[in-house]
Amino acid sequence: VKENLSENDALITMLISNQRSYVWLTTKEGVFRHDSEMTLKDVSEHAQRLIKSLDPAQMGKTAFPIDSSSKLYELLIAPFKDELDGIDRLIFSPDPILSQIPFSILTRSSGDSFDVVSGSDELRGAAVVKLSPTKESVTNDLAKVDWLIKDYSIAVIPSVYSYVGLESYNRNEVVDSFLGIGNPVLSGSDVVLRGVEKVALKDQRGSISRTISDLSALPETEIELNTIAKFFTNSEVITQNDATETTLRDMDLSGFDVVAFATHALVSNEIDDLFEPAIVLTPVDSDNSENDGLLMASEIAELNMDADIVLLSACNTASAFGESNSQGLSGIADSFFEAGAKSLLVSYWSVISDSAVDITTRMFDKSNTGKSYAHRHRESILQLLKESNNYQTNPVYWAPFMVVGVN
Repeated sequence: VKENLSENDALITMLISNQRSYVWLTTKEGVFRHDSEMTLKDVSEHAQRLIKSLDPAQMGKTAFPIDSSSKLYELLIAPFKDELDGIDRLIFSPDPILSQIPFSILTRSSGDSFDVVSGSDELRGAAVVKLSPTKESVTNDLAKVDWLIKDYSIAVIPSVYSYVGLESYNRNEVVDSFLGIGNPVLSGSDVVLRGVEKVALKDQRGSISRTISDLSALPETEIELNTIAKFFTNSEVITQNDATETTLRDMDLSGFDVVAFATHALVSNEIDDLFEPAIVLTPVDSDNSENDGLLMASEIAELNMDADIVLLSACNTASAFGESNSQGLSGIADSFFEAGAKSLLVSYWSVISDSAVDITTRMFDKSNTGKSYAHRHRESILQLLKESNNYQTNPVYWAPFMVVGVN
C-alpha cells in the first residue's frame, strides 16, 4: 500500500467495534495508529444524525449537528495532525458504519447546529440553512465553518485491497471523449411520498413516487450534460427517447473516457418491485426487463467500459442495499467498477439539481487545474463556498458528491 501512495497522499482506514475504535493512517513515511474509546454505538449515532440532517426530504425536521461532525473529526483526523503535514489528499477506506456519509462535512468547528428550514425558493423547494441561535448572517457563519474539504482533497475506496487494484489501472493518457446520458422521458409530478404525506420537492433527483411512471422529468440535466460535453473534443449526449437501455447496450462504451448519467437513481425497495439499485432511463416496455427504463446494478455490471471516471449525477448512488449490508459502498457504485470504470463521482443523498449542474460542470472546466478527480472535486467545492449565495454554501447543496477511486 505504501508503495502505491504518492508523497502527498494519506490513506485512512478504521475498525469500529462494540468496545472501542481503531484508526490507522498510512503515508510514505509510515503507518500510525490511534485508539479511541468511541464505540460502534457512539459512531453510529453521530453518523445517523449527520446523514438525516442533510436529507432534503426531511424538510426541516432535523438540524445539522456540528457536534457530531466535530466528534468524527476528532476520531479520524485530529490525532494525526503532525503526520498530515504536507498531505493534500486523504483516501478513506471507511468502516461500513461510516460508508454513507461524505467525509467532506467533518469539521474542526463546534457549537451551534444548523436548522434546516423549508419554504425557500432559492433552494428550489427543498430547504435552506440558518444557524440558531445567532446574531450574524447565515452567509458569514457558514463561511467560518472549517469543513474538511477546505484542507484536503478527499477520495473514498471500497477497501484497502481495492485500493491496490484501482491504483494499478493504467489511466488514459489523454482524457478527451465524453458520453452523457440523461433527461429521460418521464411524466410524473414533482412529489415525494412519505407515508400518507405528500411534500413538494422541486428539481430533486431521487425517489419521487412508488412507480417509475410517476418520476419527475429532469430537463435541466440536458443543459448539464451539454455544458460538460463542450470541454471535450469528442462528445455525445443521449437524452429523451434515445436515452434507453437498448441504446446503451448497443453502444461501444469502452471508447469513452468520461461517462455521465444525469438522471434519477433508486435504491432497492424505493419503488414497487425494485429489489436492487437502478438508474432510471426512458421506459419503453414495462414488460421487458431489458428496456423497462430501470438499468439495474446487475445489468450495469455487464456493460463493457474503460472510463477514467463515471459521473453518477443522481441520488443515492453510494448507497448500500440496506443497513444490514456489510459492504458499505455497494449497489450501483460497485457495479460500475465491475463494468470497468476506474473511478466514480457518487452521491449520498437526494441531489438538488442546481447543485449537480454546478459541481459536475466546474469539475471539467478548463480553469480547474486539479491533478486528480478528487482535487478537481475539491476545487469545484471551494469555488462554491466562496460565493455569497446562502444556499450554495449550505452542505445540503455542496456536500452530496464524493469521488470513489484514486486515479
